[in-house]
Amino acid sequence: MGRALCNRGNLNGCQSSCKGPFWNHNPRGVLCCSLFTLIKSSILSLQSKGENTYVNELRERHALDEVARRQLDVYVNAVRKSMSSPSELKPAKSGWHSDEFFSKRTDALKALSLESCFENEQKKLALQVLASLGMSKTPTSAVDVLIGMGIFPAHVNVELLKSRIRIDFSNELLAAAELIRNEPFPDIDLDRREDLTSLNVYTIDSDDTKEIDDGLSASLLPDGRIKLWVHVADPTRWINPEHLLEKEARQRGTSVYLPTQTIPMFPMGLAADCMSLKQGHNCAAITISVVLKEDGSIEESQITCSTIRPTHKLSYYDAHSLILRKDETDLNMLSYAATLRHKWRKSKGAVEPSPTTRVKVSDAESIDPCIEIEVFDHTNLAVQLVSEMMILCGEAVSMFGDQQRLLLPYRGQIPRDLPSHSRDITAEGAGKDMALRRTTGPVGINLSKPVGHSSLGLSGYVQFTSPIRRYTDFIAHYQVKAALRGDKPFFAHGYLEAAIGWANLRSREAKRLEGISNRYWILEYLRRQPKDTIFQAVVMRFVKDHEAFILLKEVGLEALVTIHSKASAGDKVKVIVKDAHPRKDLLLLKEIL
Repeated sequence: MGRALCNRGNLNGCQSSCKGPFWNHNPRGVLCCSLFTLIKSSILSLQSKGENTYVNELRERHALDEVARRQLDVYVNAVRKSMSSPSELKPAKSGWHSDEFFSKRTDALKALSLESCFENEQKKLALQVLASLGMSKTPTSAVDVLIGMGIFPAHVNVELLKSRIRIDFSNELLAAAELIRNEPFPDIDLDRREDLTSLNVYTIDSDDTKEIDDGLSASLLPDGRIKLWVHVADPTRWINPEHLLEKEARQRGTSVYLPTQTIPMFPMGLAADCMSLKQGHNCAAITISVVLKEDGSIEESQITCSTIRPTHKLSYYDAHSLILRKDETDLNMLSYAATLRHKWRKSKGAVEPSPTTRVKVSDAESIDPCIEIEVFDHTNLAVQLVSEMMILCGEAVSMFGDQQRLLLPYRGQIPRDLPSHSRDITAEGAGKDMALRRTTGPVGINLSKPVGHSSLGLSGYVQFTSPIRRYTDFIAHYQVKAALRGDKPFFAHGYLEAAIGWANLRSREAKRLEGISNRYWILEYLRRQPKDTIFQAVVMRFVKDHEAFILLKEVGLEALVTIHSKASAGDKVKVIVKDAHPRKDLLLLKEIL
């Protein structure tokens, strides 16, 4: 347990009446009496002498400056002591707010660390402390000091603290969620829900995923064709437009997935319970069924509200293994269809996505937390299966929206040209994939009709499969379900434009935070590895003659390195870590010849 500060700052013990050693608990949390005695006696002495007013003012100011200097010395000595102490002996956080002097400087350091010093005086206080400690006057130094003081944990996520992301839900929102679980709204689509509980339904996701948005089924038709079903969770069955929780989801825009925590768009009591496609439970869903042509394009599709009962909850590794073993007929039909779809989209110019890196950190508040890193790419059959089925669903929803002339967030992307002399396209593989990804333009949204999506190789696409996690998917469900009922769409063009614009802004903020957080923990993982550990890498692209971006395959991280060999884009190289500093975002690599 931490201890409160005795602000005397005398390491040999206080010589005044408080009689306490510097580090002993001070239950009143006040400065030692000697400093207050000094202030009082200095001022009273000057006032009693009746000297010239100007001289008195100078002396009084000098006395106060001397007291302030000594107070600063007390504070700085306390900070130094804490920074050199193990975590279990650091003062309690409350100790740094034991009086106004300490509190102002602690708050100033925190404001500087978060780059939120809105007052010059506050910034001045923080810089004064850093200068007294002999440290650089930067936000990073302020973070280091606050970690040393025990205010911040060793691996504090500064970017999260700086963000506008809401981490917790208010009691009012939690109560609203509980009420929905216990007394749900009537299901206005109940009579139209198709009973698909006889189907095998596979949900495939990471082991610790709680918000289960989608499930997959397949069956063989009498004519030999394969019918595919993509079942998407139906959270709009539980929450009506303009409900308190719908408004909160609109503000959040997306769930946020960090190595240390998940920040859901809906309270987890709903998101992981009645909203999710839980194994062995009857679940409300929207089902998109598709029959493919021989080349992998869509021959026919249908959308319906449904009730399903998920039968298999699989991790990506579980599903990959089952596909290889050919133990599950339905799963293998899905995998075959995914391969067919992948080939068809590639023929239409689709670009391979970047590998996905999943970082999970346990006991993040400790000095030495556990870091687990998984890298998934399209060579994993389960990853390819899920990816292709989600894209297939998005294309089918886009086709439905076009037929119904429905306002939806149709996503499109215009290709850009890649210079023909680029060194990055000389070889097949990861280097060429990255070069091709750089030819794709930004993704835009058209609310009126489908537009081409170059990197997906589609003429139209709507994100639809993550309504528990993404607000744009959530409102697309409202629109589609209204069309299925023959009702007027819930949302008009103006509302959709504003809501989707805000959701995309929050989504970009979340992705930025996720990227920064993942990179921090990957660098921390690399920093801990034994010296001269060799890592396998692939040359992605050259920025100049011998400087190239490589992909560290084990951790899925792109980094810059000097290439001394004759390696070209797409070639494999070996590197070691010379230095890694997560807080400074520093990674130095060296190629091993």
